[in-house]
Amino acid sequence: DPYNPTIFFNRPLNAPDTKISADRVSEQVIKSAKVFWISACALATGETAKSIQSWLLARNLQGQTVLDLDYRPTFWESESMARTVTMKAIESSNILVGNRKEFEVATGLTDPDQISKNFLGKQVSLVIVKLGENGVYIANKENSLVVKPIKVDVRCGLGAGDAFGGMLVHGLVRSWDIEKIGNYANASGAIVASRLLCSDAMPNFSEVQDLVSGVLN
Repeated sequence: DPYNPTIFFNRPLNAPDTKISADRVSEQVIKSAKVFWISACALATGETAKSIQSWLLARNLQGQTVLDLDYRPTFWESESMARTVTMKAIESSNILVGNRKEFEVATGLTDPDQISKNFLGKQVSLVIVKLGENGVYIANKENSLVVKPIKVDVRCGLGAGDAFGGMLVHGLVRSWDIEKIGNYANASGAIVASRLLCSDAMPNFSEVQDLVSGVLN
């Protein structure tokens, strides 16, 4: 069911993506990246999890450090373990992205305004809460707004978050305002959700621009 998907991961505990050592990426690269993106599911186990925590400390909140709260239950022993580990990563991040459930697991909060109240103004400068069919909540220290949803015929949700994140990074690098970031990221995710495949379904910029223009005009 594309509207209520269940995802199963069939892989060993020591899968290759859990074995990335810290020395695979130079500290200079970590520190100099304009945007440094971490997926919380990679914090669950193995050498990779340790490497990410060390990279976050080395980066020391330089530039824009995005923590995608991506929660995959089968990766963790329990929700409480996921919260403990993710909260530690939040301390070294300045942009938080996730849906209501992911914020609930990570922080115990589901209300976007409460999430902003609790995290904005510390080291966190931007909070994005995906609201599904209700759009996207996005807030910085000055403003908050809800980007209205884009209605599409959903075929497969896989990759929609990746498209959303890709456009978010695009907007951050170009210093877009939060409303433009929200609209373009939301449109990118909607396009992929309306297609069957994942990486092969990623839109180009003109496709996103056309959808945003159609929705706003």
